[in-house]
Amino acid sequence: MPPEPVELQPGQVIGKCEIIREIGRGGMGAVYLARHTTLDVPVAVKILPPLVAYKTPEYAERFLREARLAARIKHPNVLAVMDADRDPATGLYYIVTEFA
Repeated sequence: MPPEPVELQPGQVIGKCEIIREIGRGGMGAVYLARHTTLDVPVAVKILPPLVAYKTPEYAERFLREARLAARIKHPNVLAVMDADRDPATGLYYIVTEFA
């Protein structure tokens, strides 16, 4: 059975990030403002829609590959990637970047 669409709620934790609010949504996911619980800094958390990962599993690998490649870029005009993974509690794939 395909997974239901996800809307994260304030206070929900993904990885080490506590969700504050949604800041954007598009065809390839949603982006949330969150607080990194260890570092105590604001971050942006991009979530891959579960239905996309379910229907096309290679998208999940592409999503994580995007994070790995973006993490190599060091430039003042590019947001730094701080983390990327699959959250064990929810099964959601996510990328954490600095928040600007």
